[in-house]
Amino acid sequence: MNIGYRPTFEETTELVIEVHILNFDKDIYGKELRIDFIKRLRDEKKYESKDDLIHQIEEDKKKALELINVLVN
Repeated sequence: MNIGYRPTFEETTELVIEVHILNFDKDIYGKELRIDFIKRLRDEKKYESKDDLIHQIEEDKKKALELINVLVN
């Protein structure tokens, strides 16, 4: 989950909440969700390029999956 201002893509003062649901492929737009926090991975920052951000998100996903695996095992 990112709670922030999306600094890599736009300059805004509007706070945005974005959730990436791992290994999930269903249309749930308009549905109510419960999100539980496990651990903060990193602060939000502005990346030099979209590709740099994509790379960081992939690293974040790996860390998140490791945390989840520790909790379920």
